[in-house]
Amino acid sequence: MQKIPAGKFLMGVSDGDENASTNEGPQHEVPLTNDFLLSKFEVTSSQFNEVMNASKIPTGIEFVDQTERPAGAIPISGITWFEAIRFCNQLSILQGLQPYYKIHGADETVSIQRGSDGFRLPTEAEWEYACRAGTQTPWYFGDSADNISDFAWHSDNSNGQAQAVGQKKPNAFGLHDMLGNVPEWCWDRFDEGYY
Repeated sequence: MQKIPAGKFLMGVSDGDENASTNEGPQHEVPLTNDFLLSKFEVTSSQFNEVMNASKIPTGIEFVDQTERPAGAIPISGITWFEAIRFCNQLSILQGLQPYYKIHGADETVSIQRGSDGFRLPTEAEWEYACRAGTQTPWYFGDSADNISDFAWHSDNSNGQAQAVGQKKPNAFGLHDMLGNVPEWCWDRFDEGYY
């Protein structure tokens, strides 16, 4: 896990960015008043399966305190938001922490358990702040996408498949695969009026 320092940033895209969707603006300042932790790597399929199938605290889960990329570790993809929530809760239990989420009944509504110390999904604002890593350029590695292959897996370099985590250069916060590879879940969805 990487510590992401509190701060403020410009969320969304600047006017005139021809690569942006219309729902990615308007750009506005968002403060994040607390530090938070975020995984250095995307959660891998093996980590997800080990956590979700564990009936007791397993030994050697690479997710906690890993400093190096797990060998051949393909990120989990194709899971639902509810499965991501359940993963956070199960990992919390296995690590002796209070789950962050409470899942209610058969309709599967979810609420936050205040005072919890468990694992959780980042908010959309936290994710974008962590991805940008203090930059104000269109890409966290500069003004141009010319060297995107150094930082991200995409349609031109991935052969249409998810690739092992951590093979590309990290951003300034030490986070890998913040662009490309597989989609990542957040707690909430972008809403221009929310933050």
